[in-house]
Amino acid sequence: MKEVLNDKFFEDYWMKSYYHLKNIQYMEFNSGSIEKILRDQFLEPRDFLLAKNGQFVNEQLITSLSSKPLFNRRERIVDSSKALKLVNSNKCSLKIFSVNRWSRPVSTTRESLQRLTNHYCSANLYYTPANGCCFSRHKDGYDIFIYQVEGSKEWYLGDINEEDGEKESKESDVKIVLNAGDILYLPANIAHYAKCTSDASIHVTFGLHRPDYFSMYEYFLEKLRPKYQKEFEMMPSENAYNKEALGNKMSAMQVELKALFSQPQAVDEFINYYLNESISIKNTTPGERI
Repeated sequence: MKEVLNDKFFEDYWMKSYYHLKNIQYMEFNSGSIEKILRDQFLEPRDFLLAKNGQFVNEQLITSLSSKPLFNRRERIVDSSKALKLVNSNKCSLKIFSVNRWSRPVSTTRESLQRLTNHYCSANLYYTPANGCCFSRHKDGYDIFIYQVEGSKEWYLGDINEEDGEKESKESDVKIVLNAGDILYLPANIAHYAKCTSDASIHVTFGLHRPDYFSMYEYFLEKLRPKYQKEFEMMPSENAYNKEALGNKMSAMQVELKALFSQPQAVDEFINYYLNESISIKNTTPGERI
């Protein structure tokens, strides 16, 4: 991935437009790996979900309720080993959250993406049977890398129109077919929907979660509150995104802020990002080229 996520990628596509990478990386993961996870690991209800026609159907896997209430409610007991059978018989789609906990190849790729992008990375797995389409068209509020692990899947990128079928492709959509070994990068807020071809599909979506820089700034300023109490009281909320006001206050507190960081240059990078990039993209939608 280091060769793929090069300067050209970050200059031309990062946070701007989708990018289809063909025949890049084959991950050592298959349907047998999923069966092993479901059979050998204890998955709680929050660890996975089943979806069909946009509806969640996890309830079909609940086998019993615990005999002793926990925090005034009975714990649900789920038989995750039945998930794949239910997926194939009912044409459901299976999603496993944070699958890196049980897969070394996924964990290694996740760690690599975190190093290359300097963002926290989540890793969720999706298994969809042949000709299946179980999740409605939607947007993610963060950038994603979609790794096609097994089979093929058709992806449709385009606007969401509530009057149209959310699971139907449109003439205005950009269509991309992912085969095993392909990777698709999507910036945040690009509407997308996918359906399987004649083969079952496995893909892993790595989500890159950007920090909320205003919250980060407030967090560090909170440490300086005793010294700058009047400054806080004098900053009206409507000026929270006023670049000049923020710039002046940041400059005045730079020395103290740098003392809070193990690497002082991080303060300069943070201030530069916040004033010159973060605010400027608040009212734009990445991927507007589509």
